[in-house]
Amino acid sequence: MKIIKSLLFILALSFNSLTFANECFTLISKVFKETEQMTKVLTFKPGQTLGMEFEGTVSEGLSNFDIAIIIKDLYRNSGLDAIVVKDTEEESAYKVVFTQNNRERSLTVLDDVSLNNTKSGKGIEITSPVMTSEEDVLLYTSTLQQLKHANILKTEDELGGIHLHYGVPNLTIGQLKTVMKFFYLNSQTVKSAFKMKPSRMQIDAMSMVAPIDNLENYQSKNLVSETDLKVFFPKSIIRYKEEIGTLELRVFNSSLDLNEQLKDINFTLRVFDTILAADEELSQKITEVYKYARLRMDPEQVKFYSGLHDNEIDSEGDPYLQSLFALISEQ
Repeated sequence: MKIIKSLLFILALSFNSLTFANECFTLISKVFKETEQMTKVLTFKPGQTLGMEFEGTVSEGLSNFDIAIIIKDLYRNSGLDAIVVKDTEEESAYKVVFTQNNRERSLTVLDDVSLNNTKSGKGIEITSPVMTSEEDVLLYTSTLQQLKHANILKTEDELGGIHLHYGVPNLTIGQLKTVMKFFYLNSQTVKSAFKMKPSRMQIDAMSMVAPIDNLENYQSKNLVSETDLKVFFPKSIIRYKEEIGTLELRVFNSSLDLNEQLKDINFTLRVFDTILAADEELSQKITEVYKYARLRMDPEQVKFYSGLHDNEIDSEGDPYLQSLFALISEQ
């Protein structure tokens, strides 16, 4: 009931497009000002899935197989049945297959080609199992922590990141459009709030425009999973991963700080939970602001244009956004 009342309150407020993105920075920063408040509890909706990819480095002398063996031994020492198998889909990748609460699960260790030019060691990615609970998250993050404390795993501070995958098996075309429009309008805001490294700023919001335009050719009510979608989703701060049915948020820096990781996870769960629950009126308001930004684009400069958020700055607060992000923080 609290959430319903909050949404009704949101819809009753005036909506000023010129203050949309500037106020977002203030609000997102406020939501995450107290790290401890964001890391006490991870709340998964029933059936919700989440995946995480950690990008970092290890010593050049360690192979992916070596890392997988170390993780397997960690799990066995903590009472989990675990083995290492070769991944048949990724070259030089190995899976740690283990049993937890009568469920067979797997974690993957693989090369990260985006870190080929790093000077801090061998670029590596450690991909979590599909996670559905706080217990799952803590097992995966504690694995990273143990590798960190053993001086095996390090962050990659220039190009490395954390990618989070929010499962959306029943996503509609309309919801996908709303999510992408929201993050286009707030890309600079989110980058600033999470202190995205300047060296990773090549992840440009403008790359979201083409898929948003192409999605307009499909019926909003249709499920994405049941649509023959001919849309390319490039690497941006967010993209839809059709092959695994997830929304991938790519804004977070490579970090082995547990509180930072849990804050990233909490933000992902809360922001997607809220936006995907938006009704028609709320979605339409986001669309109206996006249309305004879209009309301002210069086709000749589209590659370099960063969007409404960098050009329309207003110091006045926006009560609509204040309520939206208050709702995110309360869920």
